[in-house]
Amino acid sequence: MVDGNEVKTLNPTLNALYIFIHLFFHLVTEGVGLRQLCDWMMWLHKYKGEINRKELESHLRNLDLTKVYRVIGAILVDNLGLPEADFPLEITENDRKKSKKVLKDIMANGNFGHKKTIVHDVGFLHSCQTFIKMISQGFKYAALAPSEVPFYVPQRIFWYYRKMLLKLPY
Repeated sequence: MVDGNEVKTLNPTLNALYIFIHLFFHLVTEGVGLRQLCDWMMWLHKYKGEINRKELESHLRNLDLTKVYRVIGAILVDNLGLPEADFPLEITENDRKKSKKVLKDIMANGNFGHKKTIVHDVGFLHSCQTFIKMISQGFKYAALAPSEVPFYVPQRIFWYYRKMLLKLPY
């Protein structure tokens, strides 16, 4: 309820998927900060008892995002303090190894890539910088989500092209 009005939201299982997908695609294109990971972690902790783990795992498997969900989840557990029992999937040692590289990338790129942004004014050079960042991030994460990243990055590049260079609507 917001101000006496009912606001419909996704159920906790679908929200556990949606929040992650949103976070992951920011990571793949621009980068994320620890704050975004902490937000996801706190949400998982709050709704741990309401997430249908089998249903979530089925959705992740169908989207080919199980591996990357576990790898980034390892950061929540190993580095940010989420109790392992609160994370909806089992984390393997291989996930933990891969999570070290992802965390290093997150720390290097800062909040949505702003830490490494050189051109801050919106325009052609900023678009070129964003394009290079997306290509770089896409190569880093393609192996963790092979069914998504190779298609998502070109889609975002096209979106930026339309938005910035042609001044067309989304």
